[in-house]
Amino acid sequence: MPDNVSNNVETPEVVPPKPDNQSVAFETYQKVLSQRKADQVKLKELQESHNAMLAEKQSAEDAAKAEQGRFEELFQTEQKKAQDLQANIDSRILQDVTRSKKNALKVELQGLRKDEYLQFADVNSIVMDDNGVIDIESVKNVASTFRESYSDLFAKSSSLPDSAPGKGPQTLTYDAWMKLPASEKATRSHEVKD
Repeated sequence: MPDNVSNNVETPEVVPPKPDNQSVAFETYQKVLSQRKADQVKLKELQESHNAMLAEKQSAEDAAKAEQGRFEELFQTEQKKAQDLQANIDSRILQDVTRSKKNALKVELQGLRKDEYLQFADVNSIVMDDNGVIDIESVKNVASTFRESYSDLFAKSSSLPDSAPGKGPQTLTYDAWMKLPASEKATRSHEVKD
């Protein structure tokens, strides 16, 4: 071999090709891909968490509405009870007022055959003031009107006519006195008229 030849062989330097803007290195691609997968997993977890929170919020709202509905239902039930109680009280007060008016009228309608006939009287025309005191004039007016309209409901007067004998001293005939028992004869002997 000739001497002037050296053992140095020059090897051309391998220059990596310049990447064009369209191509991406494999490692970078893998990094981006794994990051994307991680982000997708994280996004999925966040969406599930968000959906769970929305469901929990909706459940809480539904429970609140249900609780509010129960309160409204209880309120309506109690309100109905109060209205029924007030109606019952009003009815009893009206019965008591009517009874009081009828009793006042009964005093003015002496001689009425039966108290049941008072149902025909116009007790609504009897006036009562705010303190519950009955106006006597209105009672007298209603009694007068009732007496005129229903005169046949009153007992006939039991007064005796003017020609009837009075309650003067009693007299017995001798024959009537003789028919009396012995014990009575002694006490009534002064009534014997000849």
